[in-house]
Amino acid sequence: AILATLEECGGNRTQAAKKLGISRRALIYKLRAIERDTGRKL
Repeated sequence: AILATLEECGGNRTQAAKKLGISRRALIYKLRAIERDTGRKL
């Protein structure tokens, strides 16, 4: 859901966080965890 929303927002993290109902900082924290787990740079 996070990656799909980020893609919908054209990579705009602030907009994606608003859509997800979380803070921008929380989104970045979650993205870092995804990067760490998948080895994929976001």
